[in-house]
Amino acid sequence: MKQKLIHSKKKVINKEGPIYLEDKTMLITEKSEKNDWLYVAGIPHKTLIQEAAPIKYITWTVTGITFIIGLVIALFFAYRNSRPINNVIKTLKEYADPDAKNDYDFLHGNISKLISRNKDLQMQLTEQKPLLKDAFLKQLLAGEITERNSDLHEFANQANVNLSCDHGYVSILKIEGYEDMSSSEIYQELNAIRLVIQQESMKIIDNFYVTTIHSDKLVYLFLDQEDDKILKEEIEKMFSSLQNLFQDEYRILLKVGTGHPFRSLSDISRSYNEAKHAMDYASFSNEKQGLYWYDDVMKEATVFHYPLEYEFRLLKSLKEGERLEAERIVYELLEENVGNRSLSADMHEQFINELKGTFYKALDQYVFRNDQIAETLRQKLRAISFDEGMQRMERRLIEVLQLYCEFVNKNRRQSNHSIVNAIKDYVHEHFSCTDLTIYMIAEHLSRPEKYISQIFKEETGEYLYEYLEKIRMEEAMTKLTNSSKTINDIAEQVGYNSAHSFRRAFKRIHNMTPNQFRKTSE
Repeated sequence: MKQKLIHSKKKVINKEGPIYLEDKTMLITEKSEKNDWLYVAGIPHKTLIQEAAPIKYITWTVTGITFIIGLVIALFFAYRNSRPINNVIKTLKEYADPDAKNDYDFLHGNISKLISRNKDLQMQLTEQKPLLKDAFLKQLLAGEITERNSDLHEFANQANVNLSCDHGYVSILKIEGYEDMSSSEIYQELNAIRLVIQQESMKIIDNFYVTTIHSDKLVYLFLDQEDDKILKEEIEKMFSSLQNLFQDEYRILLKVGTGHPFRSLSDISRSYNEAKHAMDYASFSNEKQGLYWYDDVMKEATVFHYPLEYEFRLLKSLKEGERLEAERIVYELLEENVGNRSLSADMHEQFINELKGTFYKALDQYVFRNDQIAETLRQKLRAISFDEGMQRMERRLIEVLQLYCEFVNKNRRQSNHSIVNAIKDYVHEHFSCTDLTIYMIAEHLSRPEKYISQIFKEETGEYLYEYLEKIRMEEAMTKLTNSSKTINDIAEQVGYNSAHSFRRAFKRIHNMTPNQFRKTSE
């Protein structure tokens, strides 16, 4: 079948000859296979247009409606996806320079500044790492950071200190001849000497950390899981090599004092104090240089051992109610003065009086809720007499220590309980506030944020933000069950910034949406 549209005064040719048509006409031809005739049918142009017009109108209408719906959907998604960015821009404009041609330039400029500042901050942190490491080592040596600190290993990682080993020694190296010299040239020379000492030390042993306590002293912290005898031999070899090298090459004398080996990280401060005592002994020695071990030096001591650092640590442990740590310090002092030293009876008595004096200081520093408790402890201290023998005095001291720590912990629990109750009351009263934060709670209680968070976790077993969310969810479930309020209204009334965040939190906790919960409760 063939179709042709013939214009006026155009010819249509067939076997019979030309045919002329007056109007535009659509011709449909079909040739018969039986008689070889050509059948022709014509449809006027006007009729064809009238029949096609509804199809054209329907097509344009559907296209227009589709375009409008697509435009509306595009605008909706563009608004929804751009709203967080607009909020970010709005927040940034409050703290940054808003002078920009458009929001893109504003974001681009401020993000570039943020990246640049972040790189500068990283560079500054990298530069501060040696100082952070030095400060951490000093705190570790002073006993301010021990295994009781839950963040010990986190602090160590930040300071780039590996504390996987808890055995070792503490040694102090002194550069002789610079005690009474103070000038910029001498200080620079000491810096150079210390640097060379550290570099030469690392050529012999690499499992140590070093810091300075004075311009002419270096403190070595050796950490190793090896046998103490092997590590001791390595330490002796290293310091002997250093002493020979500096005497031969630079005419510099070195003296070294080393404490008793420590078996835990908490013992590091004890070993450090012993190294200081060995170094004090070395300073008064007539020998030009040498390695002095605490165990060897203290055999010749005729005075009792009770350094000021030990008293500070004991007072701190008593104040915090750390019974085990306080007992460990007392036993260390007793072992050193009673077991390791040949002290006279007068020196023993003086030591016990000094130890009792520390307990009296602790009683004066801590305010007991019940004065009778403090008086009971004083009477027990006064009852300790040197005439009853060391074993009985030791038992009485430990008894006073345990009672003291027990009362401190009891008072702390009561105080913590009242603080937790105050936190809960404040949360119940202000949970509907969308701006409620831990900072606001801490400000209300006049306590640090970290303190109230830690106290709440210790007393209740859950984090403060979890408790706040639980209270909000309980109130939300009550409203969903007993009221016909919308999800948006309920979200706002229980303290959420938006219904979206409320639904997401509800689904995360209850594994169903608020609407599903409402239908289930109905």
